[in-house]
Amino acid sequence: MLESEHEFDSSSFSSSSFSSSGGIGDDKFSVVLPKAQPLSSADPLHRVGVICGRLNAAHAELVDLVAELIEKETWALSATRTINQWLTCYAGVSPATARDLVAIATRRSELPALGRELDAGRLSLGQAAVVARHTPVGYDLDVVDIAVHATVPQLRRALIKYDFTETSTVTGGEEPVQPEPPDPLSIAALPPELSMYFDKDRFHLTYS
Repeated sequence: MLESEHEFDSSSFSSSSFSSSGGIGDDKFSVVLPKAQPLSSADPLHRVGVICGRLNAAHAELVDLVAELIEKETWALSATRTINQWLTCYAGVSPATARDLVAIATRRSELPALGRELDAGRLSLGQAAVVARHTPVGYDLDVVDIAVHATVPQLRRALIKYDFTETSTVTGGEEPVQPEPPDPLSIAALPPELSMYFDKDRFHLTYS
């Protein structure tokens, strides 16, 4: 009799995993492999999502505090000269982080979609700071839809290059002024394109 060199771990199979396809004496058997188990809470992607969600929510509370400090100017009661210095002294953050917090806090009322996503924990402090610095009033909803899926470098490159041009109008109930049509044969006349897509579980954001 030939001996097989393959070994099976019997602990991974139950008695119901083997079934016979014939009667007594029939040597045909089918093997039912155990189903793949879903990712457990120990999976690093799950853990980093939970932790960053809590961190984002904590940053949102800190932004609320900064907005209150700016509005009431209570930070000026200390010996610091600016709100940024107050944050570096009493919040223990770096000057760069202090600038991010102040930038978000000062524009939060102008960009309501930014505030909602930050409170929900779907935007990091870095993402929110880029949106606050480069998004005009009225465009926050569209920008935030992209921001929740983009990295900070991707978001910064896209928003710095993007042309937020509003249609110019003439007061007095007249028709909007229509610009001269560009030369269709000119490459420079082509409108910019901003696209995002997933490829092999990786998110791509392109601007051209």
